[in-house]
Amino acid sequence: MNNLIVFIGAICGAVGGQCHKAVRRFIIPTELVLVGYYYLRSFWAIGLFSYCGTLSLGYGLPSITDDKPSKLGTFAYKFFPYKLENQDKKDLLNKKLCGAIVRGIIALLKVCSLFPLLIVGKNLIYLLTGSICLVSSNLVITWIDPQGTFKFFKLRLLKSEFLLYFFDLLIILWTILVV
Repeated sequence: MNNLIVFIGAICGAVGGQCHKAVRRFIIPTELVLVGYYYLRSFWAIGLFSYCGTLSLGYGLPSITDDKPSKLGTFAYKFFPYKLENQDKKDLLNKKLCGAIVRGIIALLKVCSLFPLLIVGKNLIYLLTGSICLVSSNLVITWIDPQGTFKFFKLRLLKSEFLLYFFDLLIILWTILVV
């Protein structure tokens, strides 16, 4: 059952990254609230819906193909500027650092959405471990940047988006279960 929850959430994250943003922004937080309430039996599980706000943030970096990068991407670009065309090794490194900054900030905000677990949870160590794993997995996936797509029904979904949300939900579900 838990594997199915993680898989559905990861697919929703990948679909939201490609076409229907509302799928990612509302279905995943709703799923977290339902799972949280089921396991925690607490009204505080509704606080997990704050994950919705985090998923509404953009993480696009300035590029030739993106005429409207996210605010966070533009902010990171100021610290690590790179050429948009004819990139050398330094530009590629700066682009990776920008991506890591943006995804790191978003990962920290995802951790903040787990704060309701502090109220009902008894074990702070597990919550801290889950938080560190969540941030780390986001940074590793951003740094590795798995290329490519896969077909799911008629949609072409990015592997990187699927893996990002798969590990997010796996870690969050584990955190809910052990807290």
